[in-house]
Amino acid sequence: MSDVCFRSLEDVVRAMPEWVKLDVAIEVMAEVLSDQRRAIANEEKKEKPDREKLERLKAEKRKLLQERQAMYSGNREVIHKILTVYGNKVRKKYTGVERVDSCMDPLSEEEHNEILERLKQEVEEFTAPAKHPAAVILGGQPGAGKGGLIALAENGFSGHSFVVINGDEFRKEHPMSKEILLKQEEDYARLTDPDVRRWTRDVFEYAIRTKRNLVFEGTMRTDGPICNTLQRLKQQGYRVIVRVMAVHACVSLLGTYERHEEQKQIFGYGRPVAKASHDAAYRGMLKTVERIEKEKLFDVLEVYNRDKHLLYENRVIGRACQKPPKAVEAIIGEREKKWTADQLRRFIQAWDQVLDKMVFRCADLREIGSARQHRDFIIKRKGGSPYAH
Repeated sequence: MSDVCFRSLEDVVRAMPEWVKLDVAIEVMAEVLSDQRRAIANEEKKEKPDREKLERLKAEKRKLLQERQAMYSGNREVIHKILTVYGNKVRKKYTGVERVDSCMDPLSEEEHNEILERLKQEVEEFTAPAKHPAAVILGGQPGAGKGGLIALAENGFSGHSFVVINGDEFRKEHPMSKEILLKQEEDYARLTDPDVRRWTRDVFEYAIRTKRNLVFEGTMRTDGPICNTLQRLKQQGYRVIVRVMAVHACVSLLGTYERHEEQKQIFGYGRPVAKASHDAAYRGMLKTVERIEKEKLFDVLEVYNRDKHLLYENRVIGRACQKPPKAVEAIIGEREKKWTADQLRRFIQAWDQVLDKMVFRCADLREIGSARQHRDFIIKRKGGSPYAH
């Protein structure tokens, strides 16, 4: 068994794959920011709010939002602080909490709108309208590592502020978020989706209406919603930059497990991704990208690999594409690239570390068995032996 019995959070973070650090840091920051927003709202609701305390809480939130921006820019020092200092706070928050049954009555309109107003107010306070707004749309199946492309987004905004719209971050705003994660983590997305989808849509609409630069991240599983969004952005005068990830399903599926296990180590909970959802996004993205390029719903279209190397670029000049549409061809070419012996060895090693972490935390035997089946099937398909390592 590999060394998974870490003595401290520092050890956990040090051993994390680099791309996973950003994804887990996003989760930690969303949790901490959500708690801060709630603390401010609770103080404001009091008959006699403590003005000094309110100013302190708001100053702390401003600092957190600055760190969030630095995190998205890829600042490793800030990411490390989020994972260790804030990660420890989140870990303590979930430790020793009784796993009670969660009441999942839908949020009232009042509750839903109160949270929406907090999110919109934040956009208003911490970003500014742009004279020539730009939107960066990121696409890729779960586990592809598309969060790492956000750091590149700043290049398209010429130093101006921008809004990152990520539905997974908004999940933390749900009043029952903690209870669901502790009791029904496998259903977390499904149970929070009704409100999260509306918050995401309404914050997105607000950002467009007020001409904010924005970054939006999604899987591009279906072409209809994202293509309608791109059309709307173009109609509103936005410069549209679409960036998609070309990552083989074997690598991204492993990525979903790596992220889940790191979340488990830090928080004691994680957001699992069903293989069916992963596979649907993997297949569906090709159709979506094909339609985006065919209908010219962009100003710049770029394809990147997991290491953030640019593989393909096309631009719309006037009403025509700069080059014949071959984005899908570029994605497939990268996905089907032959692996080296060293890549296969590292892939097997990464899966073994995932399985060791699952065993160490006493995961359900069916969960371990399912992960091992995925591992063995993929390794055999790639020409290796699951047991010769």
